[in-house]
Amino acid sequence: MAICSAYPNRSRPLNLVLRLALGFLLVNVTAGLEGAFAQADTVPAHLRVQYDSAYFAWDRGDYVQSLQLTERILTTPGGERLSDRIALLTGELYRVHEVAPDGRFLRWSPDGRHFSFETGTGGDVQTHLIRIEGGRPQKVAEFDGWNASFSPLGGSLAHFRTPETPALVRARERERRAVAGGSRSEIREARREIAELESAAAEIIIREVAGDEVQVVPAEGIERFGLAYTGGGDLILVGRFPDDGERIDLFLLQGDAAPRRLSEGPGNKGRTVVPAGPDRIVYTLGDDSIAIHDLRSGSAVRIAGRMPTVSRDGSTLAYIATVAEAEPDLRRGEAVVGADIRATGQANALIVQRLGSNAAPRELKRTTLPLADLALSPSGNLVAYNTILRDDWEVFVAETNENGVDRRLTTDIQHDLFPRFLSEDRLLTLMGEARHRRSYVYDLSLDTQDVPATLLPGDDQRGRTRLFHNNTIRTVAPQYEWEPSPDGTRVAIVADRDGNTLSAERGVFLVDFSEKVGVEDLLERIRMQREAETELRTWGREVFAPIEGTVRDATSEVDAGRVYDHAHALYQFGSKFITQPGNAEAIEYLERSLRAMGYEPELQWFEPRPGIRSANVVATLRGTERPESIHVVSSHFDSVEGSPGADDNTSGTTALLEVARVLANRPQPETIRFAWLTGEEAGLLGGRELVRRALADGDRIVSALNNDMIGWTRSHRLDNTIRYSNDTIRDLQHNAAILFSDLITYDARYVLSTDAQAFYDAFGDIIGGIGSYPILGNPHYHQRHDMLEVIDHRLVAEVARTTVATVMRLANGLDLNHR
Repeated sequence: MAICSAYPNRSRPLNLVLRLALGFLLVNVTAGLEGAFAQADTVPAHLRVQYDSAYFAWDRGDYVQSLQLTERILTTPGGERLSDRIALLTGELYRVHEVAPDGRFLRWSPDGRHFSFETGTGGDVQTHLIRIEGGRPQKVAEFDGWNASFSPLGGSLAHFRTPETPALVRARERERRAVAGGSRSEIREARREIAELESAAAEIIIREVAGDEVQVVPAEGIERFGLAYTGGGDLILVGRFPDDGERIDLFLLQGDAAPRRLSEGPGNKGRTVVPAGPDRIVYTLGDDSIAIHDLRSGSAVRIAGRMPTVSRDGSTLAYIATVAEAEPDLRRGEAVVGADIRATGQANALIVQRLGSNAAPRELKRTTLPLADLALSPSGNLVAYNTILRDDWEVFVAETNENGVDRRLTTDIQHDLFPRFLSEDRLLTLMGEARHRRSYVYDLSLDTQDVPATLLPGDDQRGRTRLFHNNTIRTVAPQYEWEPSPDGTRVAIVADRDGNTLSAERGVFLVDFSEKVGVEDLLERIRMQREAETELRTWGREVFAPIEGTVRDATSEVDAGRVYDHAHALYQFGSKFITQPGNAEAIEYLERSLRAMGYEPELQWFEPRPGIRSANVVATLRGTERPESIHVVSSHFDSVEGSPGADDNTSGTTALLEVARVLANRPQPETIRFAWLTGEEAGLLGGRELVRRALADGDRIVSALNNDMIGWTRSHRLDNTIRYSNDTIRDLQHNAAILFSDLITYDARYVLSTDAQAFYDAFGDIIGGIGSYPILGNPHYHQRHDMLEVIDHRLVAEVARTTVATVMRLANGLDLNHR
C-alpha cells in the first residue's frame, strides 16, 4: 500500500511525498511466482547431481565450471525443469524491461495501466507518464511538474508545477555557490530557502491521463507541500498559511471553490495521509497522534499512535502506540537487546482497528523492542512489521484476528526492511543498507513444517525469491526505489543496474512476474557470462605472468594471525574518532608498528576541527626505477564516535599493516605509499589533507587503492566488493584475488563518500580498492556492537593478499587505459 511520507527523493525538506493507498484488492500472482519446490521431485537424479555440482562451483567462485555444467543441464532432455533455479543462480528469473535511463519518485495509477516517475533537478523537474500496453511499458507523456498523485480511477493525476521566479533563480545560484564552497551550513540554508520559495510558488495542476486537458486549481495564499486523493476522488492539499507558523493543515480542493480546511488545531498534520475507503482518511497529527477523519460528517477521532497504515480495501487500520512496559519476552531475545525503550518504563504496542465498525482496537503485540514499517495485507487479515531482535532488523507477519498468530519471516543477518504486500500471500521485502539494497518476494502460503522430501541446494524453505539482478557474475546492482503495481503482478524499480554509482542517472526498470526468462534466453546469458569470465581470467594470467613468481612468494607470507594481533591491539583503544583519546593512541601504535618494519613514517599533523589535532600516518616504499610514479594504498583508521569500529575501519587498517610488512623488503620499480588516514568519519578529512599535500608537493600519483570495511562476512564465503573508477584496476584486482587468494570479488563503480573521492577529484580515473559485500551490508555498521568478535580475520588476510598482488603489479608499470 502506498502512503504519504515526508521528503521526496530530492532536496525539498518541507515538501511531502504523497503515495496513495489504493482502494482495490490485489489479485493473486501465484501463476508467476510458484515455489521452486514443485519441480524438485520431477528432476532426473543425474541432473540433480549435476546441478548440485554447478551450484557449489558457483558458491566457491569457480564460475566457468559452474556455467559449463548449467549449460550442459539445460541442453539435456529434462534439464528445463531446473531452469528457474539456474536463472536465479545466474541472475534474474523474471523478465525485466528497461523503462528509462534515469528516474525517481515512482507512482502507479490505481487501475495499474499507468505509472509515473520524475527526472531533473532544481527548476527543471519533469514527470514522465508510462502506459502498460500489451504487457510492455510505453511512454505516453512528459510534462513539467513534480509530486504526481493519481485519482482513484486512474483517469487523471494531480501534480505541482513551479514557475521559475527571480527569487528562485537567485536562491538556486546561492545553492550552487554553497555546494562549490563545501559549506554544509550554507548548503542547508540555501536549500531551506529554495523549498520555501517552491512551496509558495507551486501551481496545482490536474491533467487527464488520456489527453492534454489541464486544469489549474486555485489555492491562494497557501504554501503547498503535498497532494493526495481521497478514495472518493476529492483532492487534498497539505499546506499552510504563512501566518500559521509551524501549523500545517489538510485542505479540500473542489473545482474553483476556495480551499476548505479539514484539519483543526495546532501542529503538523499530514506527514502521512492514507485514504481509508471512499469517505474516510487517516492522517498523522505531529509525531504521536493519528486522526481518523470522516469526510461526510466532518468529524475526526484522535488516537494516540504513530506510523499508521490502512489495508487496500479500507477496512483495517494498524499503528504503533506507546504503552506501559511489558515483561520481556525471553523467547524473542528481548533480555539481550540494548536498542529498546526499556529505560523509559514504556513499551511499543502494535494495534489494529477495524474501521467502520464498533470493534475496539486490538493489541497484537507489546514489546520493549523497536517496531516499525507496518504493512497490512489487502484484506487487512495480516500485518507485517519490522523489529530488532539483536543486531539487525527482521520482518515478522502476524494475523490480525483473535488468534493473532505471529511468525518470524526473515532470518538473514543483514537488515530486512520495508515489507509491502503484493497479495494476501506474497510479500515484498528489502535487504541491506540504503546504498546497496536488494529486493525479495516471500511466499507466505508455504508451510515450512511440510517441506518436500527432495530439496536442491539453494532452495529456500521460506519461499524467498530474488526479484532483481543484472545478469552479470560480478557487478552489483544497487536498488533505491520499489513500487508494486496495484494488482501485484509488476514492480517498478529505480536502480544502478550497471553498478555505476558515479553517474547521477539511476535507471527505471519494470519487473513482470507473469513473464519468466525462457530457456533460450537463459542459455544466451550463460554463454555470455562464461565468455566474459574466461576473457577476464585469460587477461589476468597474461598481465601477471612476468612477475607471477615474486607475487606468489609475497602473498604467501600474509599471516591472518598477525592481522588479528594488530586488530586486538587497536581494539583496546575503543573509539578512534578524532575527538577521542583512542585516535592519538592509534596514531602512536601505527607509527611504532611501522618503525618496527623498517619504515620511517611521516605523521601529517593538522587540525580537522578547530582545536582538535590529528594526523595521517604515511610510510613510503621508494621505487627502484621510476620513483616519481607513486601508487597510494590507503585505509582510514578512525571510527565513529560511539563505536570501536572493528570493521569500520580497523579491518582495513590491519590489512594495510600486513601489506606494508610483506612489502617492506620488496621494493618495486615504482614507489608505493601506504597511508593510514584520520578523520574519515568526520568528513573525509584525512584523505583530503593527504591529497592537498601531494598536490602542493607536485607528487605524481598514478593509482590509488582504498580499502574500507573488509572484515565482515554474512556466510562462509570470503567475498568483498571492488570499489573502483578505473576498469583496468578493477579487472586487475579481480585477477589478483583469483590467482593469489581465496577471496571472491564483485565490483561497483563507487568512490563517492569514501576517502577515494579526494584522489578521484584531484587525479582522475585512477581508483581501485576493496569494501564490503554486500556494500555496507554489515548490520554492525556505525553501531556500538561493531566489535572484534564480528570480524573474520581470514577474510581480512585474503584482502591483504589481493592488495599485495594488485599494488605489486601496478608498481611494475601498467597502462591503466588498457581495459
